[in-house]
Formats: sequence, C-alpha cells, structure tokens
Amino acid sequence: MKEGAKMYLDEIKDVIQAKGISTKDIAWRLGVSPSTVYKKLSGRSEMTVSELLNICDALRISPKLLDFE
Repeated sequence: MKEGAKMYLDEIKDVIQAKGISTKDIAWRLGVSPSTVYKKLSGRSEMTVSELLNICDALRISPKLLDFE
C-alpha cells in the first residue's frame, strides 16, 4: 500500500472511532458486508475513489478533510 493511501485510511479510522461508528454500521450504510469494509480500511483490499467517497458520505465528512498527498 502506498504511504499516502495509508494516511487517509488512518484518518478515516480516526473519524470512525471519534464518531463511535462500527464497521457494521458503515457496511449497512454502504450496502456491503462488514468484512468488505474491514478489508478496505485495513488495506487488504484496494479502495476505489468511488468507494472512498461513499465512505466519506456514510461518515458525513467531506473528502477534503482527508490529507491526500
């Protein structure tokens, strides 16, 4: 995984923790399985830009808040 990708995944995980949202809740909002969300957030599976935007939407955050480098 590229270093920049790891940084935004860490930021997304921080938001999830701060908001007290579970992987199961995010999966439900996205219409996917919790294991899919886990794999995406752990970097075990590549995340598309569309998936990243959907996660940001599910978390009700702007993608601009993520530090893309």
